[in-house]
Amino acid sequence: MYTVITLITSLILLALFIIVELRQEKPLLELRSFRSLEFTKGVILTWINQIALFGSILLIPLFLQQVRGYSSFESGLLVIPQAIFSFIGMQIGGKMFDKYGARPVVFAGLSLLAASLYLLSGMKSDTSIYWMMSYFAMMGLGQGLTMMQLGTHVMKSAPKNLISRVTPLTASAQQIVGSFAVTIMSGLLSSNIANHRSHVQNDAAGEVIQAMISGFHDTFLFSCSLALCGVIISLFLRRN
Repeated sequence: MYTVITLITSLILLALFIIVELRQEKPLLELRSFRSLEFTKGVILTWINQIALFGSILLIPLFLQQVRGYSSFESGLLVIPQAIFSFIGMQIGGKMFDKYGARPVVFAGLSLLAASLYLLSGMKSDTSIYWMMSYFAMMGLGQGLTMMQLGTHVMKSAPKNLISRVTPLTASAQQIVGSFAVTIMSGLLSSNIANHRSHVQNDAAGEVIQAMISGFHDTFLFSCSLALCGVIISLFLRRN
């Protein structure tokens, strides 16, 4: 009951904040930017990408440490390909964006992200580390193709008379959505693991580990479904 009351109160306060901001000549957050449909699509895609990506970045080290038994240092070494391919993706994506616009680049990036999340949802306790590193590299490449290009597209799509006041809006939204991503994914993971643990007949180590793996699988599939929604929305972006 307390949670419901808190959520309702928060929604009411958010609605009041939006009304007040829209009536100000120089508001704290320039919400009138959302009158641009292209800007709105870009922002929604950015949010979807952040939730799917940031939440998964949280899940990967947890899986490697809790399921596979790697140390934090070993887990960090295993995800290095993600950082390397993210850098490569940014270089390739920047050139593709200049030549072809946002739509094909973002579509390709989110498709790679969705594919990598689907593959991650199939990881097991004995999956080869080389396969896992290839999945992380694919995610990094999708990340590199998507994030900076989406940010540039959002800025270019903002109404010209409001573009100088768009940055505070996008920056604050990024921080809020990033926090939500971690909260949503960690809560969903705990719920999924608890749900699978409830079906375990005894507390044998093997069955407990399998319940944890199933919980990670479901959570990765949720991230994958978000990325797929982003893939569909990206088809409606302006090409150039």
